[in-house]
Amino acid sequence: MLTIYDLRNKAAPLINYGEIKLNEKVNAVAQLDTTVYDFDENDVGFQMIQERSILELSDNGQQYRILNRSEDSLGIVKEKNITAYHVLHDLNDRVIHKPATSKVSNTEETSTGNAIGTINTMEDGGAPIYSAPVAGKILSTRLSNGSDWKIDKQVVVNSTKWYRVATNEWINEKYISFDKDGDVKPENPTITKVLGRGTIKVTASDDSNTINNGEATPTGNAIGTINTMEDGGAPTYSAPGGSNIVSHLSNGTMWKINLVKSIDNVNWYSVGTNQWVSDKYLTFDKDSDVKPEEHEVTVVLGKGTIKLPEKSSKDDDDKKSSELYDAPFSPQHKLGRQLPNKTTWKITAEVSSGAQGKSWYRVGVNQWVTQEVFDFSSASDVKPQKIDDSAKSVQVFDSPVSPQKMTGQELENGTQWRINGSVSDGAGGKSWYRVSTNGWVEQTNFDFSDKYDVQPEEIKDDSSDEKDDSVQWSIGQFMSYITSGTKFTFNIYDDFEMYNFDQEPDGNALDLFLNDGVSDYGYEFTVDNYHINLFKKIGSDNSFAFVDSGNVSKISTTNDDTSIKTHILGEFSQKIDSSDKNSSDSMNGDDSEQVITAEYTSPHVNLYGIIDDEYFTDDSASSKDELLQHMKDKLQDYPLTQITLEYHEFKKNNLLQSVNDVGIGNSGFIKDRYDIDISARIIEITKYLHSPTNKEPEITFGNIIGDFADTLSQLNSNARNSAYKIITN
Repeated sequence: MLTIYDLRNKAAPLINYGEIKLNEKVNAVAQLDTTVYDFDENDVGFQMIQERSILELSDNGQQYRILNRSEDSLGIVKEKNITAYHVLHDLNDRVIHKPATSKVSNTEETSTGNAIGTINTMEDGGAPIYSAPVAGKILSTRLSNGSDWKIDKQVVVNSTKWYRVATNEWINEKYISFDKDGDVKPENPTITKVLGRGTIKVTASDDSNTINNGEATPTGNAIGTINTMEDGGAPTYSAPGGSNIVSHLSNGTMWKINLVKSIDNVNWYSVGTNQWVSDKYLTFDKDSDVKPEEHEVTVVLGKGTIKLPEKSSKDDDDKKSSELYDAPFSPQHKLGRQLPNKTTWKITAEVSSGAQGKSWYRVGVNQWVTQEVFDFSSASDVKPQKIDDSAKSVQVFDSPVSPQKMTGQELENGTQWRINGSVSDGAGGKSWYRVSTNGWVEQTNFDFSDKYDVQPEEIKDDSSDEKDDSVQWSIGQFMSYITSGTKFTFNIYDDFEMYNFDQEPDGNALDLFLNDGVSDYGYEFTVDNYHINLFKKIGSDNSFAFVDSGNVSKISTTNDDTSIKTHILGEFSQKIDSSDKNSSDSMNGDDSEQVITAEYTSPHVNLYGIIDDEYFTDDSASSKDELLQHMKDKLQDYPLTQITLEYHEFKKNNLLQSVNDVGIGNSGFIKDRYDIDISARIIEITKYLHSPTNKEPEITFGNIIGDFADTLSQLNSNARNSAYKIITN
């Protein structure tokens, strides 16, 4: 059944229509074609058909935007021929223009982390508050000298820094200081380019859980209960460890805690602005309490089995969940999948007091699961044990400012690392060094006493006057950018690398999604109306094994052997370990390098002979084995093939008769005339719905995603780009 929605979202059924042709392809917008008839001039649905109206197909629940229609008459019968595209095409309505250059410089607001500052002024009435840092108005209220305030944003306008103390409330930097008791310095995201080399040096004392570094740290969504017999309740102080009592909190009352600061081994908790209470008055073991998060990650090694309780009934919602999260601390986000029951997982780190008041285990890079779902009773299980100090390492984080996530990389004690960036006031009030593109290590973990170490020094950039318009975005940032202001939402189900754009992309959002995004991030997608799901690869594996014999009845077929190569030479450059005492590092940005070469000949050389591919220089290999694997992946030692046929022919010649799931993106093999198994995928399906002749679906599969003729042209001109993709499952 078809339903039509006009531009005012009024709905009506379409009663009389012919065959519906629905064409779907990998990484393309689905197209629907049909003809609608009007046997009665009072057919409301027929009259509502116009360009930009929406068709809804009950067979799959998807909506399609009418972008082309033509009208004709056969006597008293009127008909409209319709071409509609899936509403993903609505991204075409968003056109992104390059942002205009602003005349006001340095006005980007940045986070300050968990900053707390003290008003410091001699002006009558206190520090003035402005509604905005640029052309703002002075508000009627002022901030009293000596009062403490949480700062969440900062901005520099014409070389003057402003801090936000509340929504639409800003104060000038000259009225606030961050060196009083209880203060926490704002994070400064400015990265200074430096060049140096240092040695990781971690001692057992670095493992202390005691917070005595003078910095307040976040506690997540902690909730505590006042627990005291003192008359009047628990005193709160204007600063941790201070003497100025602000108020008293009644016994048994519950309070949200957002910061903790340790002074002389006493933990002080923030229950409000300028209100701190000692840990001796608080407990976190009452009903509805949530323990404070302790931002301490312990490196461990172990192996455990997921053990979920059996539900006693369908209404039994208990219970423990093996849901994966991206972090053990707040804010954390679900990754959209759970660890299956009775599966075994390697554990590499633990957090004893984390988000939701729970303890957590790390089972992958930025993959955390609550400890309560693990069992260690199996004979092969190993309860996690802390890694010995002699093998101690430090964590690498993805950013020097909040919010931070661990990258999964650890730098071992005693190893030497090149440093090319520095942040002096970063996350946790600490200073950080950059050791890779998105890798940051806290500066106190470095030592520069080795004779090969070089203290980092700032690099003066001669081109500093030239504006760098490049942006490095995650796939989530890219999708947020192109869908901003639209109805579209999205989920990301796999891990994707960051991508560096020369400048913020501009143009048509649909073009950016189908071309730039697919090429730069390498995703594939499915859609559910206005919701987009992104994967490394869609479809099921091993779903068919098609025998391409001479008696197969095909609608169309294309085979090309001209681009086959069977022999390849390659190399990669291996940097000499900077910790090697015999290596010399000139500190000019280049390590000493050793060239490693390899040669690979395809097993199909007996069929095609020796056909040399172009010399391959590998920029990503780190070993000879990895170089060889990349050379094998690059070598196209099989013919390029595309086949289109009807469903019954596909099923008849499929060796895996038990597999009848014919879906877009499904993977399998084509056994060609030389008895070679060619990796292939279903790349296009054309369905004929409500066909009066019961016309079968047409299936196109092969080892190329995209236009075959274009692919051959581009291969012959060595202009390989994102217009096609050769499948190498």
